[in-house]
Amino acid sequence: MRLYKTGKTNYFQSGPFFFLELVWMVFLPIVLFYTQPGFVKFRLVPLFLLSVYAWVFARTEHLTWRDFGVSKRNFSAAFTAILPWTMISMVFATGLLITFPSIFDVQELGREFPLLTPVLLLLSYVFISIPIQEFLFRGVYIPRLEKLPFGSQFAILWSSIVFGYSHTIFVNKWFALGAFVFGLPLAINFAKNRNIWALILSHALLGATFVGSLLYLR
Repeated sequence: MRLYKTGKTNYFQSGPFFFLELVWMVFLPIVLFYTQPGFVKFRLVPLFLLSVYAWVFARTEHLTWRDFGVSKRNFSAAFTAILPWTMISMVFATGLLITFPSIFDVQELGREFPLLTPVLLLLSYVFISIPIQEFLFRGVYIPRLEKLPFGSQFAILWSSIVFGYSHTIFVNKWFALGAFVFGLPLAINFAKNRNIWALILSHALLGATFVGSLLYLR
């Protein structure tokens, strides 16, 4: 099933357009999060706007759901490839959290939905936040970056940098660095296999383990 009816444009291949896109999609929300602390409660708003932008991108660039990785194709290969990295990340991150709990003092965790219990917060993270993150940062953003004349390696690296940078809203540099390190193999996997479900499952395994431990130890 195709997601478009209109013709192609060249905007997504333009460097200046990419820069403007970066400002309003990445830098502006981060600035608002830092200068207006209460804005973190509305984090789903920019995610919703990005989803609308993804729809516009799909229409103008003649993309299908399969281009975004929403397909059964290559699921086994993608998940088999990413599973060892997922297990290593789970053990390493949880070990760091138990050994050095102070370095994972995530100040903003829970402020987005302050009325949720830890269990509901964890469930919302795993079943809502993670699928949205993977769809936008890998499923949409990598195909979008591939429209630029910089090659797939740039798409992989830059999408991972933006993914890590987006986690700076939690006011913890180690959390943001960890997001970049974990996200890089996921981006490589997506570029090769084009299956978003395997990445959602991988991210959910790590997220449930790490964030669950973080909420338990708080």
